[in-house]
Amino acid sequence: MKSMKITISSGTTLIELLISSTIVAALLIGVVGLASMSFSIRGRTHAALTVNENLQFAFGRISGSLVEATGILTPPLGSTSSTLALTTSASSTNPTIIQLADGIITITQGTSTISTLTSREIEVIRLNFTRVSSTTPGVRIVAVARLRESVEMPLSVTTTVMIRR
Repeated sequence: MKSMKITISSGTTLIELLISSTIVAALLIGVVGLASMSFSIRGRTHAALTVNENLQFAFGRISGSLVEATGILTPPLGSTSSTLALTTSASSTNPTIIQLADGIITITQGTSTISTLTSREIEVIRLNFTRVSSTTPGVRIVAVARLRESVEMPLSVTTTVMIRR
């Protein structure tokens, strides 16, 4: 009888190499996709937090000015305006004017210089003040903003503040 020789190959075949390369490529594509999605979510979160932080600071200052005001010059009752003008009991802060200038919310108190309430990092697209009550004067404030040069959807924030009597 003839003896049969069995040979064992220690190398890999071309098919095995192609299959393992395909599996590695598919895994890498998945990892890159997850990393890309993670950076995109991080960017949107950073934009929303920055805009929200800026608008909260601005609304806080506007609310403080409204609470301390003795009257509202602009807007008239039932009207909406992009400028809020307040009267105060202190001559150094009378009148207090809050408005939108070049995408930044500004405040001018009396004859003092203009102060900014939002940073240049964000762009305020719209700022509206609506006078809502005559018995207890109040103003509804609506601001729409986003990061400058961002393609993300803008964030809208609304609040209502009454003058303290």
